[in-house]
Amino acid sequence: MNILIVDDEIDQLETLRRGLRSRGYEVREATSAEEGLNILHSQSSEIDLVLTDYWMRGINGLQFLQAIRQRFGNFPVIMMSGYIQKSTLDSALNHDCDCFLEKPFTLERLTAEIDRALHYQALPVHRNDDCFEDTKKNSMADGKGRRNVR
Repeated sequence: MNILIVDDEIDQLETLRRGLRSRGYEVREATSAEEGLNILHSQSSEIDLVLTDYWMRGINGLQFLQAIRQRFGNFPVIMMSGYIQKSTLDSALNHDCDCFLEKPFTLERLTAEIDRALHYQALPVHRNDDCFEDTKKNSMADGKGRRNVR
């Protein structure tokens, strides 16, 4: 299983890389959405899933997701962020994001969502709505539709 991780925070990339490799995943990395698109363009047949941060310099995670949908169709994408607004979740959902994880999350949760995203990818309706519902419940904790968990 090959995963492309896209995050402009080097520490986050390293942590995710180590964790996913310890679970047997092959990992490729990009420090920007632009770099991620270049990797997908040249290696899309070798990548099974994209894990991307939402807040990045340049192209953000939602714009990256839109570019993936336009160029590669229904490619499995999991988005993550430490700061989530309801509008962000709604936009990700409207652009067929497979899952949106709120940071911090455990390696167990991440690998479970990777497995679910790949499972749902094989089905006619492939989005994992359970992932969105869990994230919505957690991010609405302050009653304003946002939560900063950095």
